Amino acid sequence: MGYASFLIYTDIQNQKVKSDIGYAPLFVYFVQLFLNWCWVPVFFGLHLLADSTLLLAALLLVILLTFYLFYKINPIAAYLLIPYIAWSTFACYLNFTVFRLNK
Repeated sequence: MGYASFLIYTDIQNQKVKSDIGYAPLFVYFVQLFLNWCWVPVFFGLHLLADSTLLLAALLLVILLTFYLFYKINPIAAYLLIPYIAWSTFACYLNFTVFRLNK
């Protein structure tokens, strides 16, 4: 993830990106980092299983948006996010399963 964002940042700095895109991909990247950070206290600290499932679903959507925006600039940077997408999908499934079993 870090290297992917570095690739995007350097491509933007080297003006390999259309000016209409700007820093939007990095903004979305930081939004997904924030959502990722928020999930831990919601799930483990507050034990809000439904909320943490919804948070992970939102996180997964933002990660997919990040993938799309990165791909438009640098496909290699986008491909570096594939393990993160896979892990987040599995984490969302696990979170939902824990929620469902604890209803």
